[in-house]
Amino acid sequence: MESGFTWMRLGVMAVCAAGLVLIAEDYRKSAAPLRQRQAELLRDVARFGKRVADAQKSIAGIREREMDLDRIRNEIDTVQAGLPPGSVSDAFPAWVKEHFAHCGIVVPVVRLDSTQNEPGTSGYERGLWSVDLPIDEAGRNIANLLGAVADLDQRDSFVRVLEFEIRPDPVKPGARVGSLNLATVLRK
Repeated sequence: MESGFTWMRLGVMAVCAAGLVLIAEDYRKSAAPLRQRQAELLRDVARFGKRVADAQKSIAGIREREMDLDRIRNEIDTVQAGLPPGSVSDAFPAWVKEHFAHCGIVVPVVRLDSTQNEPGTSGYERGLWSVDLPIDEAGRNIANLLGAVADLDQRDSFVRVLEFEIRPDPVKPGARVGSLNLATVLRK
């Protein structure tokens, strides 16, 4: 009896071992697709994370451009607030004459040569202006004149000195005149 009992024990153990082998094989077969799906999901999450990071960078860039745009609008509004009411072509010559008058230079003529639409903006135009600046016979006011021109260029980001030259005065033989060309960006 005792030997039958041992054989029975061995039989039960063999059946249990075979069952464990079958369970392990079934787990291996069913777990492989799960592991594969898990790896795919992890790759998808990594790709999605990269897309989110790229989107955050784009949003930050857009916010930065919006801040730049707000700053530029504020600068334009500041320039516009400094101009007297009325047409830009009427106000700008007075503004230029006032600037040079503060420097002790009388400006007889400020001419609007042409206007063009400002690319990329609606409601704004680029004005090209000519200014004749008197130079005394001995040329003593040239340093003051050059300082006033440089100050004009630095004073306002919407006024740019394009060209400055000293040339013979076409009206007075033997005299010289400073010729200044400006570009402005102002509201229409």
